[in-house]
Amino acid sequence: MSNLTLAVGYLIVVLHEFWAGPDLIEVGRTLEVERPLRNELVGSGVARDATDEEVAAYRDGRTPSEEGGDDDRPTAADLAAAQAQLKALEAERETLQGQVGTLTGERDALRTELDALKAKSSKAGKSTPAAE
Repeated sequence: MSNLTLAVGYLIVVLHEFWAGPDLIEVGRTLEVERPLRNELVGSGVARDATDEEVAAYRDGRTPSEEGGDDDRPTAADLAAAQAQLKALEAERETLQGQVGTLTGERDALRTELDALKAKSSKAGKSTPAAE
């Protein structure tokens, strides 16, 4: 009978800072993540797979049995929530940029109208004889 070992998590090293919920994940930090999140972060260039040396150092410095699972590192769920929040904020930014374009157009139209009214007012003031 052969022994089969399945990976429960993947170790990645962060290449670019990003937010995971309220926490900033800094460059160079080693994270243990699940496969879908690993694929997304590595595929987008935000992280890379840990080398064998980094994996060994990570395991020497932290073992789940020593910490009992209480760890302030973000979990895969935290990272997924942060990515969902980022996507929502990007959508909101797009909406707001559209509103800025609309409001800029309205402002320009009002300025044109104001300039026309000022010109009309100055013509009316010059053509009316002074009453004394």
